[in-house]
Parts: sequence; C-alpha cells; structure tokens
Amino acid sequence: MTAINFDLDKKIPKAEVKTIKLGGKERGLTFNDETRKLLDDMTIKLFSTAHAFDDKSDEFINDYTVGERQNSLHQAICAQRDSLIEGLDKLFGKGEGKRLYDYYGNSFTKLSAVVRELVKLQDQEDGIAKSNADRKHQVKRARYTKKRG
Repeated sequence: MTAINFDLDKKIPKAEVKTIKLGGKERGLTFNDETRKLLDDMTIKLFSTAHAFDDKSDEFINDYTVGERQNSLHQAICAQRDSLIEGLDKLFGKGEGKRLYDYYGNSFTKLSAVVRELVKLQDQEDGIAKSNADRKHQVKRARYTKKRG
C-alpha cells in the first residue's frame, strides 16, 4: 500500500488577524468571508448610488435648475458618504467610520480610497489579486490584438 503524504496546511494559510494601521490607529482585522461581505456591501452601495444618479442624467441636464442640480448632486454625495461611514462602523466598531472621515480631513474621496485599499488587501489575502491582474491584462491584450474591420 502506498501512503500519499500531502500537507495542504503548508499551502493554504489560515485566516489570521492582520495588524493594519488606519487613521492613525493600529487595529486587528481578519480578512474572511464576513469582511469580504462588508467590503462588497460598501462597494455595491457606493456604485448603486452613483448609477441611480447617472440614470437621471437626461432629466438632470434638461429639466433641473442649477439649484436643483446642486442639491441633487449634494444629496448623492452625502448618501454615498453616509453609506461608507456606516459600513466602516460595522467593520471597525461604532463611531470609527465618522472618526476616519474626520481623520482624513472630512474627505469623501479619501474615505472611499480607504475602502478601495481594504478591498485590495482582501484580494491579496484571498489570493485573487494576481488572477484579477492577469485577467485584466488578457482583456487589454485581446482588445489591442483584435482585428479591426
């Protein structure tokens, strides 16, 4: 009888608590399914609000007054910001989303960059960052080598 000895524990690391520095504080974060879901939810809400705003673009351009445009744009940005703050509260604890928003100079753009970086870290931990980069490269390559005609 032949014994097959494969130690998959050496190839597949456990989900461990990683220490990250964010907003001037070090904190532990485990990149697992729960973290993935929270990050995905934040990203989906962010893009859904943007798409809902884009869906009204004809109405926005043709029918809205300047004041209505400003108000509509402000409401969309506030909804996105509030959604990110709420998601970061769920991820790091009550009040952390607002603290991070304040820490990064009350900037929605910088707060969304935090989420983007967390998603990148999650992808690295899950081992899909390289496959995503390879897939993007293949799509670009196919686009530029495709026959035009």
